[in-house]
Amino acid sequence: MKEHEKFINNVLSSKKDNIDWNNIKIFHEKQISFIQHERLIHLLVTLSFALFMIISVFFTLLYPRLEILVLDILILSLLVPYIFHYLGLENGVQHWYDISNEIDKHCQIIDKNNI
Repeated sequence: MKEHEKFINNVLSSKKDNIDWNNIKIFHEKQISFIQHERLIHLLVTLSFALFMIISVFFTLLYPRLEILVLDILILSLLVPYIFHYLGLENGVQHWYDISNEIDKHCQIIDKNNI
């Protein structure tokens, strides 16, 4: 994500007139679709771990045993990083939507100049 964003920011800040903004837009939207797929997979994993956590806590309340409490701690130690990772992906995609809007502005400027 960082490399793509660096590339796109360099293109956006470039003062060159010969940039093919339509191809930049297509390339950026393709990268967004890849990240959206990644985001979906991480959402499913995060929700699965959250469900496992709820089930485990439920069993801990029903059968208070040390083994189940250890399981709660293990699942929680995986769930928290997954949540932060998913939030990072979500915020990254939202930021890329803003970048896409900036690219669209450049495409509209080019279209207006060609009329």
